[in-house]
Amino acid sequence: MRSCGLFAAGALFLFHSHAHSVTDTWMTEPHQSETQQALAEVLERGSADETFQYGMFLVIHARDAADFGYAETLLRAAANQAHVGAQHYLGLFLMDDGAPENRLQEGLYWLGFAASLGDEIAPLVLGQIFMEGLYGISPDRCLAMEWFEAAALDGVYLQKELVKDYSEEELRDC
Repeated sequence: MRSCGLFAAGALFLFHSHAHSVTDTWMTEPHQSETQQALAEVLERGSADETFQYGMFLVIHARDAADFGYAETLLRAAANQAHVGAQHYLGLFLMDDGAPENRLQEGLYWLGFAASLGDEIAPLVLGQIFMEGLYGISPDRCLAMEWFEAAALDGVYLQKELVKDYSEEELRDC
């Protein structure tokens, strides 16, 4: 099973009350063909929000690798329709611990894209990733501070809490 860290916590918070229409179908055995059918129906309807919600449902309740694959398909479809939440969570999904380099880079791309479209939390997440060197990404405090400053421009001031363990000297060099 995957361990998605920041992703799982955010997914549970965001998705707590969504995707009721698929739960009854999905929770029965065997679920594989029913999940594929529901996936096809959601994609056919083309609603970015519904596609995102079903993708998040599958992430949270995934039983196997196939469910994670379906979840990625749905998050990608919604992200490509400019759904900012899908872009944010797809970025985190792709950056799962132990992910290959190309998925890490794509994850950073989607988080950056979400930030550029106004996701207020994405700059904080990116700042934290670069500050701490999460997901195997090399720490870069200067780049982290740029992301924290971008968050501050959006009115999010949590960066003070996130950088409190660093001296002013360490951060001044940026």
